[in-house]
Amino acid sequence: MLPFLLVASLLLPGCPLKDDYYLEADGLGGAPSSGGMSEGGAVSNSGRGNTSEAGSTSDTGGSPGAGGTSGAANRGGEGGDDGSGTAGCVSVTNQGHEYAFCLETLTQAAARADCNARGMTLAVIEDQAENSWIAQTLSSQYEGDSTRAFIGANDSTTEGEWRWADGVAFWSGGANGDPVNRRYTNWVDGEPNNESPIPGAADCLTMYLSDGTWGDLSCDAELPYVCEPR
Repeated sequence: MLPFLLVASLLLPGCPLKDDYYLEADGLGGAPSSGGMSEGGAVSNSGRGNTSEAGSTSDTGGSPGAGGTSGAANRGGEGGDDGSGTAGCVSVTNQGHEYAFCLETLTQAAARADCNARGMTLAVIEDQAENSWIAQTLSSQYEGDSTRAFIGANDSTTEGEWRWADGVAFWSGGANGDPVNRRYTNWVDGEPNNESPIPGAADCLTMYLSDGTWGDLSCDAELPYVCEPR
């Protein structure tokens, strides 16, 4: 009788992908481009894409990202998406554009840098409808002590010459000045007055959360802020 032949199993070398591997997306809101990730499975650190694990910390200031354990930053965007588009900020869509309502308080320079890192800019407000929507959405999301938020303008280069973050001038002079090219403004009575309760030149534009009116304030103040697409 022939002896039994023992056949060894052949192991083929391989390197399978992990189950939770996803390609980064370039699309708005950070949706994965492959892998079928379920809703809420990833958040973006930029407002434009670049997914990371839900609950991870933000690249700016260490605040928990959307989907983590932070309180205000985890609420859904009013009238918009689920709030998971930007880590550390609440992502809300209006008129087809994504805005990031950032509830961590920063100086205007730091806020501008954070918006830029997200592929966005500090909010440039063009009309009353946009101004009212931003004020209402921000006041509904923010639970801190600040009464104002930074939006994207200052007169740091030339006193009295107010320009948006995109370089467009919209106001010339003090409280008795005039709009440039009839552009939209919403100054509270007596503003801008180049006065600030916080030390430093009152060169940065702020929005009052209560009613959406504007006032100038020291750029060294630390406030929540709003980013929008470039």
